[in-house]
Amino acid sequence: QEIVMFMMMCKGNHLNPWNKEAYCIKYGTQPATMVVGKEAYMKRANAHPQYDGMDDGIVVLVKETGEMIYRKGAITVEGEQLIGGWAEVYRKDRSRSTRVEVPFSEYAGRKKDGSLNGQWSSKPATMIRKVAQVQALREAYPDTLGGLYTADEQGVDEPTDMIFEQPAENTEVKPKSISLPVEDSESLF
Repeated sequence: QEIVMFMMMCKGNHLNPWNKEAYCIKYGTQPATMVVGKEAYMKRANAHPQYDGMDDGIVVLVKETGEMIYRKGAITVEGEQLIGGWAEVYRKDRSRSTRVEVPFSEYAGRKKDGSLNGQWSSKPATMIRKVAQVQALREAYPDTLGGLYTADEQGVDEPTDMIFEQPAENTEVKPKSISLPVEDSESLF
């Protein structure tokens, strides 16, 4: 049922999971999380005739002075605390940009024990910057990106590769089939 819902979400939003535009992520017995890859946001923004670029970066607090700095990109240095991300989207048909600032504390993906999950612990600046980017794009283009959320915003790790389990050696693999409420698989994407 979750796979069918995921496929219908992809079809309804013209997302191709084989091109890493969308993911269906499942941990244990929890309901599956259906998320959109950042690349899908970027592709749609770049294809929009009114798109006029984006600036983005991180917000850091200099521990020694208490100064808050808005920096382009995702580089932090010793003595700084990462506190958020920001992004500003420009459209040719609007006199004002769409700017978003997001706090690290609200979006950092965490494990059950409260520690940061895999991607958030290894590249926190990149992750919070991505959250700001997709939120700014969604606000700037609500008709094409509204209602779509990334793994970063939902606190889960985005898969880095498709994972397929190999059957044990000398094990006969029997294909399973399912019946989907679509006429042909090509129309899904």
